[in-house]
Amino acid sequence: MSQGIYGINKGADFVPGDHAEVWLSYRQDRTVQSVSGFTIVETAKYLTAESDGKNQISGLYQLKLPLDVFNKIGIYNIYIRPKQIQATIQDIGVLSTFPDIRGIVLNTSQIAGLTLDNDGLTGYRIEYYDSQGIRKPNLFRIITSNNKCEPTNQNTNGTTSYRFNDNSNLMFLTVTPSSSSNAKPLSLPFIGSPQDSITLTNTFFNPEMIEIEMTNNDIESLFVSINGNQIRTLDNGLVTTYDNNNNIVNQVEHYIIKESATGAPIYEIRENQTTIIAQDYNTIVSQV
Repeated sequence: MSQGIYGINKGADFVPGDHAEVWLSYRQDRTVQSVSGFTIVETAKYLTAESDGKNQISGLYQLKLPLDVFNKIGIYNIYIRPKQIQATIQDIGVLSTFPDIRGIVLNTSQIAGLTLDNDGLTGYRIEYYDSQGIRKPNLFRIITSNNKCEPTNQNTNGTTSYRFNDNSNLMFLTVTPSSSSNAKPLSLPFIGSPQDSITLTNTFFNPEMIEIEMTNNDIESLFVSINGNQIRTLDNGLVTTYDNNNNIVNQVEHYIIKESATGAPIYEIRENQTTIIAQDYNTIVSQV
């Protein structure tokens, strides 16, 4: 008999353009802050889902770095998070057949960027904003169901009752927590007020911050500059360094500066060449 540990975690399945946002910032080095801060960019340009030819591979996405953006030396920060959709609460109501169930009512015609099918928002997170447009920190609710609805002529303690109707443009969202606890049976949790601004966010994956540093040299180029083939021209002190394919990667000139009065050497100079002098490694070595 064998024993093992089993889990239920799986990679996220989402459509980058529909369910994710990509934010980008740039700064020249670590001593300064980004001048413009984070700006949102086109998600589909940076993020694509991977497929095995038939199905999307869960949790596997390719990050692309467009050359027209990543073309400067410095530090880039990429922030990938679930897409946030702005909405306004139409009403806080109850179900006519279950008046103990409170919910948030939204007008689907005022919401763009979401597929608002019945139960399509289950698991989404709701965050709230005050009258000044400031997000209320650490206050959120999770949607447990959503169904299209219409108001009835019934009122329960001044609250409008709703019944399900798939042809309506209103949607009734149940959230958690929304009912009172046993400890405080007369106190109902806050789930919003009519005309409150909210954001709807999917919970398909966790936000991710990626730092990318663009430099003039990478590990391979540094290795080549130290260990690559070299040719030193003895009559003028020219040193040429080659890569693994014997292409020129660097060329420097060594010379000495002497004291004008006595002719004694006082400085030895190593100067990078801005104009490369052609020296074919294979041709030179074949002469030996």
